[in-house]
Parts: sequence; structure tokens; C-alpha cells
Amino acid sequence: MSELVAAEDVLLFVNAAVTATGQREFRSSAGEQRLSLAFLHEYVRVNYRPVYAAALALDINDHNAALVVEHLLRTPAEAEPGEDG
Repeated sequence: MSELVAAEDVLLFVNAAVTATGQREFRSSAGEQRLSLAFLHEYVRVNYRPVYAAALALDINDHNAALVVEHLLRTPAEAEPGEDG
């Protein structure tokens, strides 16, 4: 079950990273978009850091790619022993 939850978490993040830009889209405000996007970035970075870094190899949009790089560079202490970084 935990593997299924992890897969769903990562899929949710990747879908958001491909489409969400933090701008006002659909029915939510720009602030709401940024808040939910920031939560997804933090959640996946903290819980699935290697997968978070690997998201850069996917076709995520430039906004989210920049956030991934920034967050990884700002949080090197979160890396597990043996992770290249």
C-alpha cells in the first residue's frame, strides 16, 4: 500500500510540474496556485528527494524546473548519505 501512495504522490507532483505555472489558471487565484504548488514541491522534496531531482529529466515546465533546482541547492542538508549532490 505504501508503494501505491508513493507512486500517486509522485504522479501528482509530476502532473503539476508539467502543467502548473503558479499563475492564475482556471478558477483559482495565482496565490492559491503558488501555495499548492509550493506544498507539492516541499512534500516531494522532503519525502522523495531522489525522485524530486530526477523530475528534471522529465518534460516539466521551466518554472517548475527552476524551482526544483533552487530547492535542491538550498537544502543540501536534507540529502541522505550516499546521495550525489
